[in-house]
Amino acid sequence: MIEDIDLTRIDYIITVYDHAHESCPVISLSCKAVHKIFEDPPKLAERCTAEEEILHCYPRVRDIIKVYIETLPGLPAEKGD
Repeated sequence: MIEDIDLTRIDYIITVYDHAHESCPVISLSCKAVHKIFEDPPKLAERCTAEEEILHCYPRVRDIIKVYIETLPGLPAEKGD
């Protein structure tokens, strides 16, 4: 739950679809809000015929989001880097 998160430690709020961008409350003036649209896995899945293709839509978009987040400036390096 959002109430369980220390909101003072958040550097970025990233919205990934328009509804969230329009309705996401501003949590902290010190965090940066980023709006980036990614493909919608359920909509991608609608064009697929095989179950394996459908299931692949979700990790595919997840991996694209992960790469995007890893390229945001100012992120701390992972331990061992």
